[in-house]
Amino acid sequence: MNQKISDLMEMLKSKLPAVEFESIEVMFDLLSESTSLHSAAAFTGTGRGH
Repeated sequence: MNQKISDLMEMLKSKLPAVEFESIEVMFDLLSESTSLHSAAAFTGTGRGH
């Protein structure tokens, strides 16, 4: 899975203007952080509904 993501990111990097690619990188970083926070909350029982 990580290899597919890396390959796709490299393809986008070569095709998009730098500013647009950087925006995509920021979005992925935020999504990753959000997923980590949700996982941590679920694991510790501090998420919604716990």
